[in-house]
Amino acid sequence: MGLNDAIDGIGEALEKSVKSENSSKNDIRETAKKVTRDIVTELSGKSNTTRKQIVSNIIGFMSAGGGAGASTLVANIGKLVKKKGLSVAIVDLNIVYPSQHLYFNVAQEKDRNDIYSLMSGKVELGASLAYSGDIALLVANNRGIVDYINGDDKYFSRNLEGALDNLSEQFDLVLVDCPLDISNNYVNSALYKFDNLYIVIDDGVQSIVNIPKIKNAFDRFGMSWSKCRFVMNKRTSNYYNESNLSKADIKLVEIIPFDLGILTSGLRCELYVDKGVGVSKTSKDVERALNSLCDKLLSIGGYVK
Repeated sequence: MGLNDAIDGIGEALEKSVKSENSSKNDIRETAKKVTRDIVTELSGKSNTTRKQIVSNIIGFMSAGGGAGASTLVANIGKLVKKKGLSVAIVDLNIVYPSQHLYFNVAQEKDRNDIYSLMSGKVELGASLAYSGDIALLVANNRGIVDYINGDDKYFSRNLEGALDNLSEQFDLVLVDCPLDISNNYVNSALYKFDNLYIVIDDGVQSIVNIPKIKNAFDRFGMSWSKCRFVMNKRTSNYYNESNLSKADIKLVEIIPFDLGILTSGLRCELYVDKGVGVSKTSKDVERALNSLCDKLLSIGGYVK
């Protein structure tokens, strides 16, 4: 396809959309964006004929209870995946209290475009991404509760869905730090887009108690529970036996032991896989568990080397 053919293709698509009696301005705008994106992708040589290294590559992480450590795992897994030579995008859906920018040293700047700018339709995906080395980040930037409330809207959700689709095509892996707020419109939409969701629990009572509640919420919203997998994070001596986990319908993909270095790295806003390994007797066990989780995540996603 040449440039003239591409221009003709955009023109034809717009003409059909304008002639349609049911087309609104938003429909025409979305048609123009989609056709332009498809044509640019083909011209760049990155069309869908290029084999994806990870077939199911939109992966969500959600804590079953406060402080279980989903955000920490997202950041560290993202870095481990990058070390394997794969491209990674990290999306932080915590609009009011994001954390991924801290791990990757991305400053919160007052007027910088962010995930909220994208979802509200003010900017395109490229303008809303920040970068830490080769890792792309889509995070909120100095947002408050009013932004969170206003963002609970179908228009915002539709823009987020489009962004996740685009990221899925542009990067080998898309990791999403997802808050435990299933009723929120854009969170709900993201959950539908996930190929797999890793629910992070710790050995506190809250995590176990919340699992049936989360499952009921999934059923109520028509979401597939089969895409959910469980990770036990920061395991201490207060470890639930297998019968307790089975009663809660929890099948663990990985168990990550507690290590003081995890807390230290978190307080310093550092990546454990960069700074924490080797500083304690148990850090090697944590390193092995994190690498194991990373390998399983890629394998479950259909990683093709």
